[in-house]
Amino acid sequence: MKSIDKGVFHLVRYDRRSILIALLIFIGCSNGANDATVFSGAAKFKTEHLSNGLLVSVYEDQRMPVVTVQLVYYIGSSHEDENSRGLAHLFEHLMFSASTNFPERAVFKLVEQHGGSTNATTSFDETRFFASTPPGPHEEVLEIYADRMVNLLVTEEALARDKKIVLEELRVYAQNDPINRLGFETLRQGLGKHPYAISPLGTEEDINDASVSGCLEFYQRYYGPQNTHLSIAGPVETEETFRLVDRLFGHMNKPVEKPRSVPMLSAWDFPTELDLSDDIPPVEASAYVFELPPVSSNNYEAINLMISLISSLDGFEDELVRKRRRALYAQMFDLPTKAGRILVFASISLPYRRKETAFLHLDQTIETLAQFNWLNDQTLRATKQRYLQSEYRGRYRSSSMVNRIEYAHGWQNDIQKAFDREQRIEEVELEDIKRVYLRYVKNGQPTKIYVKPTRVPWYVATFGWLYPLADRMGLTRFVL
Repeated sequence: MKSIDKGVFHLVRYDRRSILIALLIFIGCSNGANDATVFSGAAKFKTEHLSNGLLVSVYEDQRMPVVTVQLVYYIGSSHEDENSRGLAHLFEHLMFSASTNFPERAVFKLVEQHGGSTNATTSFDETRFFASTPPGPHEEVLEIYADRMVNLLVTEEALARDKKIVLEELRVYAQNDPINRLGFETLRQGLGKHPYAISPLGTEEDINDASVSGCLEFYQRYYGPQNTHLSIAGPVETEETFRLVDRLFGHMNKPVEKPRSVPMLSAWDFPTELDLSDDIPPVEASAYVFELPPVSSNNYEAINLMISLISSLDGFEDELVRKRRRALYAQMFDLPTKAGRILVFASISLPYRRKETAFLHLDQTIETLAQFNWLNDQTLRATKQRYLQSEYRGRYRSSSMVNRIEYAHGWQNDIQKAFDREQRIEEVELEDIKRVYLRYVKNGQPTKIYVKPTRVPWYVATFGWLYPLADRMGLTRFVL
């Protein structure tokens, strides 16, 4: 199972280069339900709360071949306290244990029997469980999800088994990987006492200290209808599905505590500079981390298009690596969370360059990008078309639609934004792109992060000073 979700934290979905950059410089709710909404002739959407507080969203489209059921508990690692560290991640696995009416791994066996897929993810903000099946078996998926919301059996045997799984993930993704290990240290130092400072994976000490009584207390405290959003998309009948959900979930009388609020990143006091070192490959990384408005902002689409444009062939990497030849590798990307969003400009070079020089090259590149040579009617139209193609394809995939609905509700605080994304993309103009770049990047106040290796090969340390000379002579083009 994947353990870190939502782009930034979903590390296993990045390619190796993205993992390298992201972890080196990583630092850093709902509106009232609406009545049923018919937004096209072929699809319908309805969302409402049950009497016990469970939010249910059903997207009906008879053209889809697959039904996806997604249950999101708004419980993540940021909601843990000193006595429950690591439990959100543990419950990602424990939720597949036996419940009163179903054996352990029941949903896996059901989905595999029908050729579907299922998994779960944990992030700072939430834990998701999802399954895709042909129409019909999804009803039993709902039965299993309902039973384990109130009747989960947490035993010593189940806890011991899942501790081993989580500890192995820690060894693979943190302890034995210097890049990831450095990334988690960046979280700790960069975020201080913010709830995001602790990795959703947890720590070895936290996992080993978990007890059955502590797990049951955490489960009874948070895992109930009031903290949950159930989304169903596919060739289902809307009203019939609501009746089924009400029969399975509506009787639940399980009062739970609302998770604590997480401070917005915009209100947090971050260090202006952060210097780190670890046993990483013999390179040095420099990065600027800019604060962006949260994904609920009206600038969301303009910022997304700006990032896509600068990430293109004629953008940040092209300017810094190929034109200026001042880095071995460069990347720009954003990291969204529910408490805010950040934008990262990062570069990697050999360990010969002074820290001040590395940031000077970043400054010059950001200044050059402010001339907007990468932005015109043609490039904006092409970027919009790429986004729109992805949006249109997603309308025919049930898994995409449940994610879109959850993102609009849980992250953007407006569930209707799941259905007008195409229109909002089309409305972005050239001046909107320029405005957000100037406001949040060129005139922003970033945090500097600089990372050095603890060990450098003798030949790099001895002859690395020759690299600037070779660069001035134009010889580095043969190695870059």
